[in-house]
Amino acid sequence: MASVTSPPVLKEQGIKALSEVLMQNTYSNPDLASVFNIKTGIKGQTQIGILSKIQTGLSGYNRTACDVTADTSTYTGSSKTWVPKYVSSRNTTCWDTFSGTFFQWGFNNGLKREDLTDTDWATFMSEVLPHEIMETIQRIAWFNDTAAVAGTNNHISAGNLKYFTVIDGLWKQLYAIVAADANRLTVNATVQTRNAAASFALQAFTAADVTNKVATALLDSMYYGADLTLRTRPKSELAFYVTQTVADQYEKELKANATIPLSYTRIETGVDVLMSNGIKVIPINFWDRMITGYFAKAASNVASFLPHRALLTSASDNLLIGTEDTTQLTSFDMFYDKPTKANIVDYGIFMDAKVGLDLGVQLGY
Repeated sequence: MASVTSPPVLKEQGIKALSEVLMQNTYSNPDLASVFNIKTGIKGQTQIGILSKIQTGLSGYNRTACDVTADTSTYTGSSKTWVPKYVSSRNTTCWDTFSGTFFQWGFNNGLKREDLTDTDWATFMSEVLPHEIMETIQRIAWFNDTAAVAGTNNHISAGNLKYFTVIDGLWKQLYAIVAADANRLTVNATVQTRNAAASFALQAFTAADVTNKVATALLDSMYYGADLTLRTRPKSELAFYVTQTVADQYEKELKANATIPLSYTRIETGVDVLMSNGIKVIPINFWDRMITGYFAKAASNVASFLPHRALLTSASDNLLIGTEDTTQLTSFDMFYDKPTKANIVDYGIFMDAKVGLDLGVQLGY
């Protein structure tokens, strides 16, 4: 029987399609609409009118028959102003970037190989861009500050400062609320000591903090220290939004207490939450990623700026995002430009963010 001599060496078959690639999951964040009250139709500077239903002064007493003196009780009003800014992004890719990679198997033939808009590259971009847009919205809404300076309470480079100075975001507004009314900040000595520590190691919670139930005390004091206009709302309408560090610490403290069974609630995007005083405790790991990635106590980046934070407010109500319409919050434009032979993806968002009622928040940091 004849035999085969010098057969070709067996080669490892490479990846030929996007469907064969193991995808790394993106971060899980609460759905945008579950945290924010999204206001549409905001196309320019627009006034936000605020009228209080709380009576200032007194009214009503036993008048004599001819007493026509008016009571002096009043109801106050104030306003804030939407100042939306346009945020846009462009990704430009040349087909040759992917030559020699598995994406090449999906190229079109001949001259059309330069157009990637119906290839695996387009499929991949269509999957990741909605998440990228959401992260952009959250970065601008939470962490932007038009007066930010590179290296001051951050380690943002001068070149990256433009990503953090579009609007005055929610954290800047929350700090201003506390500066105007110290009652809006719950003081917890241990949390403040950790936040002020000079190194990452010293900022971390300790086993003693678990024993002392630091996070439990913080959330408890925040609830009882909140303004009564917030506390008297149904607890189902309230939420604690916390850094992952506070959520983890609270979970450890509950585990250490054998008399309290842990009970998790899973919200819309697969985020597990616990309860404090009947109120959901929702971790916002986006805060942690921004704080550790860009907000150090100084440019030297040896410790984070306020790594442990908590916010009690009304869910999807008092934290506002103003925009033209909701479609732009998830949409993008993908096209091939023949003159430059570039495959382009654009998105654009016209937005601002506002804390609605100042008395509707209670902070812990």
